[in-house]
Amino acid sequence: MANDKNNSTNGVDLGELGMIRNILMGQQISEWETKYTEINQDLEARAQELEELIANQGQIADRELSAIDKAVGARMDKLEKSMDKRFEQLEQKLVDATQKDRHKMGKMLSEIGRKLMES
Repeated sequence: MANDKNNSTNGVDLGELGMIRNILMGQQISEWETKYTEINQDLEARAQELEELIANQGQIADRELSAIDKAVGARMDKLEKSMDKRFEQLEQKLVDATQKDRHKMGKMLSEIGRKLMES
């Protein structure tokens, strides 16, 4: 008897309710299922496209970063060579100035020595 209550509602069998539902809503449910399937397929396709775009953008970014890294490296090498050259030039100027100053000091000391001998 309890089974009879579970299988029926107000004297209508659940199987009969399903049949009535299919008769009343069958076409609409079929359309909804079709639309749901189409939307789901479209969503999956767009998700795949986004994944591909993200992967492509990652590859593009990697290539651009690599190119920037090479360009910066080349500029740093050029700057380093330029600085080394300039340092060598300044060092040579310092050596030349030091030699000239020593030569001048030698002349001055020689002249002072000569003046002291004359006096």
